[in-house]
Amino acid sequence: MKVSIVTFENAYYRGGTSELLFNYSAGLTEKGHATLVIAFINRYLEEGVKGVTYRYYHDYSQTIYSKLTTHVSILKALANFLRVNGNAIRMNLDVKFYNFLKANLIEFDADVVLILTCWPAPVATLAARSLKIPAVLSLGCIESDPRHGLNTPNRILARLSENIGFHFSTMITAVSEEDKKILTSKGVPKDKIELLPNCIDDTKYRYVSQHEIEETRRKLGITECSTIIFVGGLSYRPNRLAVKRIYEKIMPRVLNEIPNCKFLIVGENPPLEYKHPAIIFTGPIHGEKEFALHVLAADAGIAPIEMGTGTRLKILEYFAAGRAVVSTTIGAMGLHAENGENILIADNYIDFSKKVVCLLKNSAERERLGENAKKTFTDCYCRDVVISRLMKLIKQVL
Repeated sequence: MKVSIVTFENAYYRGGTSELLFNYSAGLTEKGHATLVIAFINRYLEEGVKGVTYRYYHDYSQTIYSKLTTHVSILKALANFLRVNGNAIRMNLDVKFYNFLKANLIEFDADVVLILTCWPAPVATLAARSLKIPAVLSLGCIESDPRHGLNTPNRILARLSENIGFHFSTMITAVSEEDKKILTSKGVPKDKIELLPNCIDDTKYRYVSQHEIEETRRKLGITECSTIIFVGGLSYRPNRLAVKRIYEKIMPRVLNEIPNCKFLIVGENPPLEYKHPAIIFTGPIHGEKEFALHVLAADAGIAPIEMGTGTRLKILEYFAAGRAVVSTTIGAMGLHAENGENILIADNYIDFSKKVVCLLKNSAERERLGENAKKTFTDCYCRDVVISRLMKLIKQVL
């Protein structure tokens, strides 16, 4: 089978759409399917999955700095003024990209087009429809929902993109029952929506020695400390709000009980206003093994998330690593997460902090929750399971 994945950008494969792109393309290739990735922008020329064909309309630097400035400066100025995703607008209005997309689909002789997120949905669904190729719109979250955290102009733009995608796609996949309900409330027919959970690749956690974990702890200066980890891109509003909650509401209470506790925060663009001796901002970690070592170096993971749709990949990372997790209800939303069985859930930050302290002081409870979390991951969210589900769905539209 030949599957063409259309995405806004090819970016580093940790988090959000980039994670989906990496895992879908890698998973499809591993199962012997020819895979073509067509991206409007390429941000990381060095990244890619062996065996996958890539076609890029623009290099990131050219698109942001050269093309937008010289050819569509009015659009760029308007987008900046409105704080809206100007590149998404241009992608869907650029006739040359539409032709580029069609030409590559024809050359590849694609059996199906898999569209990641709502942003490329208008141009991609129209191109697929014109070529009579089935189009599956894969939504990792519902970007137009107010809980996702976009500003009003971007929510309007997302809703417009979604509506076009809803109309012209053959099938829509949602990552949870909650997201499926949101889609039906927007008028999408139930029989057009299928469930397809998020997934991550857990192989990075399998080939790590205890010596390497201890060496990572030594480098981070946490050898003698209890350590909590939070993972997430810190340009994303829900994650930045979570870091604020850690700094203001969780950390002080935990340090009261465990003075030598450290909070390891992994993600790009760390907010400098939250400096504290107990907080370690690592910045982005680019190696998969290095990332795994950081997660495994922590005693437990947290997800104090107060907004968002979809499901939290950070929790899947914690689950895959066999780490116990404390989360808010919204953080665990959409996952097979049962309070007290494979996760601890608290929405009041006094209770949240107490549960963190409890975990750090009780290694047996950490181990029990971590083992249950890992089993949940293996059964529901490992890449092989999800890609097998994706292939069944694709066969339905052929």
